[in-house]
Amino acid sequence: MNITITRIDSPPCTVLAVEGQLVGAAPVELEKALQQVIADGETRLVLDLAGAPGMASSGLRVIISAAKRVRAVPSGDLRLSRPTQQMLDVLDLAGLLRVFKVYSSQQEAVASFVDDGR
Repeated sequence: MNITITRIDSPPCTVLAVEGQLVGAAPVELEKALQQVIADGETRLVLDLAGAPGMASSGLRVIISAAKRVRAVPSGDLRLSRPTQQMLDVLDLAGLLRVFKVYSSQQEAVASFVDDGR
């Protein structure tokens, strides 16, 4: 399964927009993209999931792992934007809606870093 991950520098954070199902080998590609962004020193991240209609448990693991890494930095966080209803259901079932801040638009997610002083 192919996915496309587009990096968008949107101060005060970096957005990764995902296009494609996060199943099969796709979570590995997302993991590589997140690792590269974090290695570049970016710790305020928005993961835009509007183009990702589904996610396997391995995709959840990748997102949780990246969130732990960026949250180890005082101003770091990983926030989610525009997840599909199916994605929201998976996040809710896994108890992750209490862990992640979720926004209905990419712009709201980016602005949230300004709003909370991060």
